[in-house]
Amino acid sequence: MNETKKQRKEKHRSRVDGDLIDLLFLYGGDILRSEGFQKEKQFRQHGGYSVYDHSLAVCLFALRLAKKAKWNVDVQSLVRASLLHDYFLYDWHKKPHPKHHANLHPEYAVENAKRDFGLNELEEEAIRCHMWPFHLFRFPRCKESWLLNYADTHSALRETIGKKWLRKELASIEGRLSSFNKGD
Repeated sequence: MNETKKQRKEKHRSRVDGDLIDLLFLYGGDILRSEGFQKEKQFRQHGGYSVYDHSLAVCLFALRLAKKAKWNVDVQSLVRASLLHDYFLYDWHKKPHPKHHANLHPEYAVENAKRDFGLNELEEEAIRCHMWPFHLFRFPRCKESWLLNYADTHSALRETIGKKWLRKELASIEGRLSSFNKGD
């Protein structure tokens, strides 16, 4: 029997269950430890947050939303897309940087993420649509895209107005990464 695209997609969906940071490391550990993702610590995003901090906050918040809503989602794709949604690898506050950053950075992120990690269709769509409604014609079509879009918007607003946002969780992630890198 031939499966439809929708049936294949549903096969990979489940509820977000367990510790969110454990899920982050399970599905995004390779990304977290990569040189490119670590480089994001140097690039400012919103307020006092780096692109690295912002991406982690977006990922944790998207997982928290999915868990609270009890939605069946492709957890691995949600983690990977959330971590890589701003993987454009430059500081958009400093010149020179590519023109039209706000419009084009999802495309730069997709291009870089495909090159460095590979993306499935769901991850690619979620990254491309994360700026809706700013990009009117990139309408989110799946739960993972909606979660990423909402988590990104909410996080960006909180970071921009200077709210303390997930600082404890971000410190916990850094602690786990350092112990992993030391071989503990």
